[in-house]
Amino acid sequence: MKALENFTLCCILLFTLNGFGQKPKSPLYNCKLELVNKEKFKNILYDVDSTSLYLFEGKQMDSSQLVRFNLTDIRVLKIRKKGGPGGVLLGAGIGAVVGLIAATAEGEDDSAWFNFAKENLGTFPTMLITTPIGAGIGAIIGSSGGMVFKNNGDPKSSKELALNLQEYTYKKR
Repeated sequence: MKALENFTLCCILLFTLNGFGQKPKSPLYNCKLELVNKEKFKNILYDVDSTSLYLFEGKQMDSSQLVRFNLTDIRVLKIRKKGGPGGVLLGAGIGAVVGLIAATAEGEDDSAWFNFAKENLGTFPTMLITTPIGAGIGAIIGSSGGMVFKNNGDPKSSKELALNLQEYTYKKR
């Protein structure tokens, strides 16, 4: 019964990490550009219109400091959601819950390589082992993904590119 109480407590704590009463922020997307002349740029995507793409110039997200690129000058564009510690925290939480469950489970097979039974190792040391493993897996999963758009300076594909990028812009229309 104690295992069920511990599991319930961990689930409640994990689901309240996001917080209540906070406004949801619009997501930011990192944008890596490679132009037709092989120049490369990287920053947060601000806006896209029918002919141009705008990135923030520096670390400040000030709409008065934007860099403009013609869509026909773009060869390859990679876009990825700006990450935070979300994947790592989620993975660590799942690892802690798995460690808690593994530590409170009754182990009957003593010949197993990893016997995380409570009498052999204890709850806290087991969670110390499984939490970093879960955090590592969460970091790997969180760092993957993203979209790649190939344009090669073609005006026809530039219009399609502008339509596809609208949902990733900081300045929502």
